Amino acid sequence: MVRLFLSAYRSETNDALDINHLGGFSASTTEYIDHFAGLDASELSQDEINYYRPRVNRDFALSRRDPVFVKIHDAYTYFGGTPLIPTQGTLGVIYLIRNPLDIVKSYANHYGMGITNAIDDMDNPELTIGTIQKDQVEQRLMTWSGHVTSWTEATPFPVMTLRYEDLLMNTHETYCSLIRFSGLPYDENRMKIALDQTQFENLRKQEQNGGFNEKPMKSVAFFRRGKVGGYRDELTQAQIRQVIDTHGPLMKRFGYIDEKGVPLF
Repeated sequence: MVRLFLSAYRSETNDALDINHLGGFSASTTEYIDHFAGLDASELSQDEINYYRPRVNRDFALSRRDPVFVKIHDAYTYFGGTPLIPTQGTLGVIYLIRNPLDIVKSYANHYGMGITNAIDDMDNPELTIGTIQKDQVEQRLMTWSGHVTSWTEATPFPVMTLRYEDLLMNTHETYCSLIRFSGLPYDENRMKIALDQTQFENLRKQEQNGGFNEKPMKSVAFFRRGKVGGYRDELTQAQIRQVIDTHGPLMKRFGYIDEKGVPLF
């Protein structure tokens, strides 16, 4: 949603947002590697890809005259002692966090798997996604807690952590904070247009009518529910407790559970 909002906000026209033509860059695509490294990622080994990714990110960032937003799924990791995201050329990071209880069903839908497998994946320190066959390089996610910790505690550049829930429940103020952090000029008219165009129901209808080219084949829909607390009618009490027992410290830190481990959303 953040990427969609920024695309709409930065648009130079008032044309309707097209979710299939967002522009911008994704640091995990083979196209990104091919273009900025001058290589064919499909001919590289995984070790070679891991070698080039940090260097491509650095060279790309330093080549830009104006700030550019780059989408990334990886945890903040190092390859051979070199950080995946370079200190040079990186102005800051907008890190989107969501209640892991709601992520479970969303993740399961995204990859066409069951709830139990999704919970296990979120507790797998070796979890990776992406394959060359799907035009994506391998991306290391680690556990949900490990991913959050990597971005919120160990980075050498400014990080703005946005809760998904605040984007839905405190929308205007949260996006205003995002604009300020990004260094973009504030424009109330652009803000209103962007917020209207990126309402969840508008995005879901657009996907229903014309599809979404980033939806995985096994997924029923990319824009599925967009609901806070949807896990309450999708997960069993045992599954809820398993997620909390595993990720409780980070869930408490970001306001998803109280001191007694009771969900707040």
